[in-house]
Amino acid sequence: MENEQKKKRYYRRTIDLMFLFVLLIVYIYAFYKAFNFSMLPNKYVFMALMVAAVIYLILFVLALQRYPTWFVVIKRIFIVLLCALLGTVGFFLRKVESTTEKIATVNSTAQTKLFILTRSDSNIDSIEDLQGAVIGYQNGSDVASATYMKNLIENEVSGTQAYDYLDYTSLYSFLTNGQIDALAISEQYYGMTKATQEGFDEKVKTIHTFEKEAEQVENKIDVTEDVFTVYISGIDDAGSPDQMARTDVNLLMIVNPKNNHVDMVSLPRDGYIPNPALNGFNDKLTHTSLHGIQNSITSIEDFVGIPIDYYARISFTSVAQIVDAVGGIDIDVELSVCSYDESQNRTHDELESHEGQEVVCAQQGENQHLNGAQALVYARHRKTEGYGTEGRERAQRRVIMGVINKLLSLNALTYINNLLEVAPNFIITNMPSDQITSFINHQLSDFQPWTIHSLISDSGINDRQQVASLSTENGPYDVYLFSQEEIHEIMNAYDGAKKLMQLKDFSFDLDNLYENTPAISDDPNLVWSSMSGVVY
Repeated sequence: MENEQKKKRYYRRTIDLMFLFVLLIVYIYAFYKAFNFSMLPNKYVFMALMVAAVIYLILFVLALQRYPTWFVVIKRIFIVLLCALLGTVGFFLRKVESTTEKIATVNSTAQTKLFILTRSDSNIDSIEDLQGAVIGYQNGSDVASATYMKNLIENEVSGTQAYDYLDYTSLYSFLTNGQIDALAISEQYYGMTKATQEGFDEKVKTIHTFEKEAEQVENKIDVTEDVFTVYISGIDDAGSPDQMARTDVNLLMIVNPKNNHVDMVSLPRDGYIPNPALNGFNDKLTHTSLHGIQNSITSIEDFVGIPIDYYARISFTSVAQIVDAVGGIDIDVELSVCSYDESQNRTHDELESHEGQEVVCAQQGENQHLNGAQALVYARHRKTEGYGTEGRERAQRRVIMGVINKLLSLNALTYINNLLEVAPNFIITNMPSDQITSFINHQLSDFQPWTIHSLISDSGINDRQQVASLSTENGPYDVYLFSQEEIHEIMNAYDGAKKLMQLKDFSFDLDNLYENTPAISDDPNLVWSSMSGVVY
């Protein structure tokens, strides 16, 4: 009898030790991921490790003692739940890291994949079959990857023809309708295109995959210490955010990480500024992006007089997706709006015909709760007389602030998983992934509340002028003429953040309020609000 009990205790102890061995493996996996996860401050990981070690020691001691069966069962259930929790944490950390790398056009990973696509019904099945084929390459935001693939293909296959275009959305359309025979696309944009184009897997196939070593980018800005600027460009079309499309949203964010402060500047889409792609002739700001995101950046930098360090580009569809990902937003709605639901991925013809679309309404009132479709309808409306473009830009600012407030709330952690599913498909940025992780790590290490100050361009006037991108025969067109004062305000916000002026150094001259402040551009081609009434 005693031998039977000893065998039973030995068997039970062996099972407990096996449970602990599995837990140890999960510990190693989870904490390996945590220590290699750049966003998490090491002090938090060490604290978690100490707690985990104490729990493990207690469980080990308990495994050597005799306890009732019910206690042993509860202990094993606890170990299983702990394994599940730590395994989920490890998986989640890897998912966050992967998402950051996907949305960043510049990342610090060792390698990236590059794909060659053809139509599913094409007789091109390998890279050797590309001889004489027309191959599409993106020469916009992903030009480095495209150039790399072009050189490889031309070295391996003779007689190919390169077809360069600024965005993958158009190139994908050219591929599926037969204008080009193949498409060279990088891993990041492959995922975006697959997520935003219906029937992707049925329409195209991958015939070859390259691997490219990631280029090491020197980070000249310390995003944990230095003031930096981010241009947020929201395009007014569905699909991948790399496409050539007009920008509905133009926000300039001056970020001061030392003071945890952001100056958010909203630039009117119809702002009248020089377009570098059209020999510097004046154009609408929204049209500068038709020549690529870099053209918009150059336009704004030259006009406003401050550098733009990074950009984030968001596609039309993502407004609804992101709002839904954070569980909706609570904002003031200036007027009641009803329109067709355009929040889902649909073809251009379906959007034009409203096929399968429901009517969605956002009701006027303070602190209204809006889902993604309602937020999109509200953010795009500008048809009401007296509301117009200015009203839409106010709505867009409210929607963006609503999302930011949700992300800064105590419940933000509950939205992260949903955001990780959405972000890679609809957002791109040229901020390197290691810069993103450094910024988040710094904020988690010394978490302080952020203040956001909105600078609104509204001291200029609406006017009618000829624009470089449109025919003069149908002009002049509605534009917004900036005042010199509002440009001074933007420049001073940036200059003040850079200098961190001390109160003892503060002084001003009532006769010249702009003395000792940055000078605005003296380009004689600029048209200011004080010059309205004359068509230039």
